[in-house]
Amino acid sequence: MMRFAAENITQTSTLQVLFNHIGSIIALWVKNETSNAIPISYFKVGSSFVGSTVPFVDWLNNISGQATYDIKNSSFVDPKPGATIKFTPPTNTNILGNSMVKFYHWVLPIDAEDMAEQPAHIYTEYFDGSIYRVAQMPAKTLLPGKYYRINLVFDGNLKYRKPVSESDLVSHWTFDGDANDAVGANNGTVYGNVTPTTDRHGNANSAYQFGGNKGDYIKCISHGVVGTGARTISFWAKADALSASEQTIIGYGGTTSGYGARFEVSLVTKELICDISWSNLGKKSAAITNNTWNFYTIVFTGGSNQTLSTGVKYYLNGTLLEENGRKTRNDYINTKTNYPIYFGTLYNDGRWFKGAIDDVKIYNKAMSSTDVLNLYNKYD
Repeated sequence: MMRFAAENITQTSTLQVLFNHIGSIIALWVKNETSNAIPISYFKVGSSFVGSTVPFVDWLNNISGQATYDIKNSSFVDPKPGATIKFTPPTNTNILGNSMVKFYHWVLPIDAEDMAEQPAHIYTEYFDGSIYRVAQMPAKTLLPGKYYRINLVFDGNLKYRKPVSESDLVSHWTFDGDANDAVGANNGTVYGNVTPTTDRHGNANSAYQFGGNKGDYIKCISHGVVGTGARTISFWAKADALSASEQTIIGYGGTTSGYGARFEVSLVTKELICDISWSNLGKKSAAITNNTWNFYTIVFTGGSNQTLSTGVKYYLNGTLLEENGRKTRNDYINTKTNYPIYFGTLYNDGRWFKGAIDDVKIYNKAMSSTDVLNLYNKYD
């Protein structure tokens, strides 16, 4: 939190405050895969570069204390640089067996950081009062104003699950309290009866519940990957009222009358559907039912003269779906730019989704089957 005071204000005064150092939010997710509760004394996060054991990134609001910043002069009075971020939970915090907890910290790399030296890894140290456990993971440069997650799994030892390369990640809507894009700038605006709800892990305000009626949707600023570009779209969803009529999870691109012009992913009872205007193709699974969280992935390989039959793969919980469902026409995929991304409806013109959606991601690559399975395992 930044605090400031202004003196000698008159009715004609114009108050202006320029924040040059808006930090990043780091979320540390820890999953306990054992059946026993583990006590948490603290977690520490730092980074090191190649050929050195000395951390090089100096963080504000870290283990050494709270920095002091002079807003008027746009300079640090006392940056209190430190090499390690410390997550200290309340006393007697435990992670119960087969459950997950989240820790949050606001940080910012200080101006003195040497950006020529890129870290080789980020390390995480956990202390339960008697044993130190250290895990390492590939590093990622943290930029101001962004939100980053570090995912750790405890199965008797602290370890790190390597994610799919985030360099191909175009957008990520975590739906953790808002509809902002945590990776890019394609933020969403919430309309109608769309409210925060619990996610698949029981975490409050970590997904969005869609009312399923006209006007209940989220609309983003821009579209997703367009043209014939390769793409992967993944999301978690829990439907409340599936039927034979399509309910849109995500859709964008061309008009509903342009052959092959839009890119839409929807659900019906026991089917995952991709619709590109006039052409659609569904893949069947008995697991696509109401009141069940499932992880869905659509992969378009990209390239010209590709159809839903030849260029798109459908996955449920990391497993390829192969049994065809409904099918109309077979037009070529060439996504236009008429409409931005909508969640929970087809362009606010029908196909209202009733249920919960979480962790929507768009990549500008065609993931392999192994990539999809790894992505599912990372966020299961």
